Amino acid sequence: METIEKQEVSEYETERGKPTPSRQHGILQSRISTAISIRYGDKYEPASEVTLNLSDIKPYVPDLCIFPKAPVNWTQEEVKVSEVPITAVEIISYSQTVEEILEKFRDYFSAGVQSCWLVIPPLQTIYVILPDNKIKVFHEDILTDSVTGISIDLNEIFS
Repeated sequence: METIEKQEVSEYETERGKPTPSRQHGILQSRISTAISIRYGDKYEPASEVTLNLSDIKPYVPDLCIFPKAPVNWTQEEVKVSEVPITAVEIISYSQTVEEILEKFRDYFSAGVQSCWLVIPPLQTIYVILPDNKIKVFHEDILTDSVTGISIDLNEIFS
């Protein structure tokens, strides 16, 4: 297994304003998205790595966005999305701080995002944060987002 060392900022990081994802990051992103799609696919559409162009705020690329279910126009590519997701999910990486993620969340909330999830892989914990700074902490439990009504079993996500 390769050890993680501080290196120069990669092109990926510069372009997206966030660290290069790890294997664990990708697995969690996929599992969370799949869990939402299976249980709530008739109501919500999870989307990964969407570039959000939210008014005057700099473009962000959350790990996952949860949008209301809507028809997809496969003939027109939307590179920068101006639609505000209901929920933004960020999976913290080894080189990020909680403060950096919370700064993103403040921008997401000011653009109209209604809930944000902060995923902490080493602790197998997800924080659901609302615009009024109410925070719910979920660990080895059923995560329930009061905004969307989405519930997912963290034992399955972190298995």
